[in-house]
Amino acid sequence: VEAMARQGLNAMDALTATRKPDSLHAFIELHIEQGPILEQKQLHLGVVDVINGLVKWQVRLRGSAAHAGAAPMDMRKDAFQGLAEFGVALPKLVEEYGGDRSVATIGRASLSPGAANVVPRLAEFSLDVRDSDQETLNHLIDAIHRYLSDMARRRQLTFEYELHSEIAPVRCDAGICQMIDATASKLGINHTRMASGAAHDTEIMASIVRTGLIFVPSKGGVSHTPAEWSDWQDIYNGANVLLNTLYQLVNEQ
Repeated sequence: VEAMARQGLNAMDALTATRKPDSLHAFIELHIEQGPILEQKQLHLGVVDVINGLVKWQVRLRGSAAHAGAAPMDMRKDAFQGLAEFGVALPKLVEEYGGDRSVATIGRASLSPGAANVVPRLAEFSLDVRDSDQETLNHLIDAIHRYLSDMARRRQLTFEYELHSEIAPVRCDAGICQMIDATASKLGINHTRMASGAAHDTEIMASIVRTGLIFVPSKGGVSHTPAEWSDWQDIYNGANVLLNTLYQLVNEQ
C-alpha cells in the first residue's frame, strides 16, 4: 500500500476495479508444477485438466492434563496420543477411502500446556485434504470424521473442528486442454495430462471464462523457497507451447 502511494496510486481502488467477463476470450496460465511428478516421469510438460478441490480443518482433541510421573498410562486422557494415532492412520484412510489423486496432510500441530512433565490436555492441528473428484473428496472426509470421532470416544477425548476452507474441484476447458496437447505434440515435447494439487489463478478465472493450465517440471518438487528451480529448456518449452496455444486462440476470433 505504501509503495503504491509513493507512485501516486491508491491501493484501495483495486477493490472497485472491474472488467466485463464477455470481454475475455480465454485464460491460459503457465506455472511450475510445484510437485515431483513430471521430473520423476522424465516428462517436460503437464497439461492440467483439473485443479483439486480441498477441505481444510482446524482440529482440536481435548483430554486432561496430568503429571507425567504420577499418572498411570492406562488412566490418562492424553490428547497427543490421539493425534499420534490419527497421524499414523491418515495414510491408510486415504488409501482405503480416497482415490489415485487423494492427498491428506497434517501441516501444523501444537500441544498444551506444552510442559515436558505434563500429559497434554489439548492437541490442536491443521488438516488439509484434497482430491480432483468431489464425490471422492466427500467420501474421504466422511471417513476421516468417523475415525476421529470413534478414536476420541475410545480414548476419552473430545473431538471438535472448524471448517477453514472448502473449495470444489475445478476443471479446465476440454477444448483448450486438447489444443495444448496437440501443440505440445507438434513441437515434439513429451507431456501428460495431470491434476493440479495446488490452487492457481486458473481456479478463479474458470468461473468466468474458458481456461487452460500448463505445468513445467520443478526440481525436486520444491517451490516458494530460494531452492525453487526449473531447467531453462523446460521453461522455454512451456513458453513456446503457451505462445502457440495463444496464437490458435487468437485466430478463433
